Amino acid sequence: DSSLSEYDSVKENFDNILNSGDTNAVKEIVDAAKERDANLPPLTKDIGTLTPSFREKWEQLLADPEIVAAGINPKVTGARRPLATQLALYTKGRSDPNVLDVAAKSAGFTNGKNFWSDQTSQVTWTLKSNHLDGNALDIDTRGLSKDQLDLLGKKAGEYGIEWGGFWPEKQKDYPHFEDSAPVQSFSRGGIVSGKRDRL
Repeated sequence: DSSLSEYDSVKENFDNILNSGDTNAVKEIVDAAKERDANLPPLTKDIGTLTPSFREKWEQLLADPEIVAAGINPKVTGARRPLATQLALYTKGRSDPNVLDVAAKSAGFTNGKNFWSDQTSQVTWTLKSNHLDGNALDIDTRGLSKDQLDLLGKKAGEYGIEWGGFWPEKQKDYPHFEDSAPVQSFSRGGIVSGKRDRL
């Protein structure tokens, strides 16, 4: 598939730049990405930035009688994500902290690498997140019990939403919910043309 190989080539090129520690090249790439989404802040909690279909599914899920009865009304911590932010997140844990600092500041994080208390752990494995198109969101799970979170994840599937808590062990992402329509399941092979990876 040509688009898959193009994605692999872009990802490999960015990985090579990160490994080289070339801060100028990283800044140039992130700055160009930032221009693409100039109207979006680095992080937004605004569900109005989601696609209309995914936002409707999310709102229907939260209005589900079982969800309401269980007192589940999570705060959204991340909605649509600019590409520059995705590049900064991808840099985290893959490069020298100085490179992360450049990527984070270029993406709009004024504190640079200090935005994260832990600068060495990877937080994503992809440059093609469903957040980029407004088809994913993250929630604050701290106010939910395990039973509430499990119920939310289970009920999400009834509304065409996939929960990251059901992903394979090394890829679990409990705060993450995404529209199941524009993605391909891990069990069916991962990335395909025109679709995004998780995270």
